[in-house]
Parts: sequence; structure tokens; C-alpha cells
Amino acid sequence: MPAAVVAIAGIIAVCRARGQAARRQHAPVMLWGLWLLAFAVVFSIGSFVQSYYFAILSPAIAALCALGARAALDRFAAFRWRVAFAAGVAIAALWSAAVLAEAGPSWRGAAFAAGATALVTGAVAVGLLAMGRPGRLARLALALTAAAGLAGPVVADGWLLAHRAGPFDVPLSPGGTFAVSAPSLARARLEHPGYGGTIFPTVSATAWRQLQAYGQRANGLTPHGTWLAVYGSAASTYVLSGIRQVLPIGGFTGSAPFPTAGQLIRMLLRHQIAWAEVPGPGDVRYDDPRVQAITKYCVQVDRYGDMTARGRTYDCRDA
Repeated sequence: MPAAVVAIAGIIAVCRARGQAARRQHAPVMLWGLWLLAFAVVFSIGSFVQSYYFAILSPAIAALCALGARAALDRFAAFRWRVAFAAGVAIAALWSAAVLAEAGPSWRGAAFAAGATALVTGAVAVGLLAMGRPGRLARLALALTAAAGLAGPVVADGWLLAHRAGPFDVPLSPGGTFAVSAPSLARARLEHPGYGGTIFPTVSATAWRQLQAYGQRANGLTPHGTWLAVYGSAASTYVLSGIRQVLPIGGFTGSAPFPTAGQLIRMLLRHQIAWAEVPGPGDVRYDDPRVQAITKYCVQVDRYGDMTARGRTYDCRDA
């Protein structure tokens, strides 16, 4: 991110100096710069941001770094461009080491080594280039600084591959990944099955057959034209199983204002909802007015499938 910002500033300075001749070079910087700015603002003001959302910043950061590096190398003979390029590489490397350090105590040794290398070699590179000595030693120092900056991403990518990570996993997480969880986290899930969606890092043929069979059974229990109302991300499992009409209450997080409690009550009174699955007592979402509407107008039943263990199931056909 810091290198991308430095690249934007440098290329804008070049474009202003060259005027009309730099329009073609200005266009891609505007495109990727606005991409980065727009999502950075959205994530900054958002109240609920998942870590994997930030992957959308990667194309803009990569493009801007490449554009900035090319602009600097094309003008490497100029003093200010040499120094700016070296400073940008050093800042990016230090930022990478700081991010690696935030992953937890077990990674701070690697972060310290990468940060110390970036600090020393970056200072050497900037110093040599500032003195007008862009020789082999300066280039070697720059290469070592860039390598130190890549330590964080390489370690994170290696960890994800080793732990069979999926798109929703966070690099270097103390709890591991969905596929390879830490023993303490795995035991906690077994002791306290949490209510929420299910993410399948790998699905066997047997699991697919069970999922499809469950969807067929649920479709048989749900009259045509009625809905299975499910709170939050738990709806994803039912959609995946092939159930015809799944109404996700509150969207993926459960916090979306649709359907409202009033809309849900009207649907219940019109017999448009056949079954519902919502959090039970003890869950912080149990006090949601929409959950309370389900508990008021529907009848709690025993679990009618092996995939309803996350919440409480209600029969709403006679609401």
C-alpha cells in the first residue's frame, strides 16, 4: 500500500511536468488510483468488514507498484527518481515486516529479521544513490531490500498452502484454517457447535450425495410457493443443498434490514413461510425482533435433518 501511494505521487508529478504529452501515462494511474481510493474509503467507514474483503485491493496495488517502478527505472539517471525508487522499496519492505509482526508472537522473530534487513539495506541503497553512486553495491542493496519486503507475502502464502486454506481463511491465523484448524479450536467447535453458515474447503462425493439428499427431503416438506426462512449465513448451506425457496433473514451477516419484522409477520400470517431456522436462547441474535416473530407465530419442532444442528427449527405452516 505505501509503495502504491508513492507511485501515484511520483507519476502525477511527472504528468504535471510533461503536460499533454503524459496523458497516456496518466490514464492507468487514474484508473487504478481511483479503484484503490474508492475501496479504501468504503472499508474505512464500514462497520463490518471481513478480512478477505481486502483482496479486492490487490489488483490496484500491484498495478500501481508496477507503473511506479517502470516510471522510476525509465528515469533512473535522474537523482530524485533514484532516491524516490529506493525509498519506496524500503518503505514497502518495512510495512511488510510490520504486518508480519501483527500476525502474533510466533512470527515476530521473522518480522524483526525482515524489518532489520530492510532498514539496513534500504538505508545503504538510499545513501549510495543520494551520493550519485548507482553502482553494483547500490543495486545489490536494493535487491536485498526488495527480498526483505517479499518475506511477509511469501511466508503468508506458504502458510496458506500448507494449511489448505480457502477463500475465507486469514493468513497466519492462530486458529488455523477451516480445513486444518488448531486442536483447541477444533475441540471448541465440537463442544459448542456454533450457529452460522458452513464453509466446505473440500467436499467428498459422499458429502455431496448427503447434501443433495437433504435438499430433496426438505423440498418435500416445504409446500410449493412457500419459503424456508433461515437466519443469516446459515442459509448458504440450504441454498447449496438445492432447496427451492430459501429466505435469508438479514442477509449473510443477519444485520441487513430485510425482511423487516413487519414483512416477516405478514408473510407468516399469509402462510408464505413453511419452516424457519433461527438462533436459540443464549445467542446474541435471539433478541432480534424477526427471531422473536418466528418464535411467537411458529411451533418449535425436533430437528428434521442432520443439517439443522446450528439453530432451532420451527414449523410455521399453521401460523
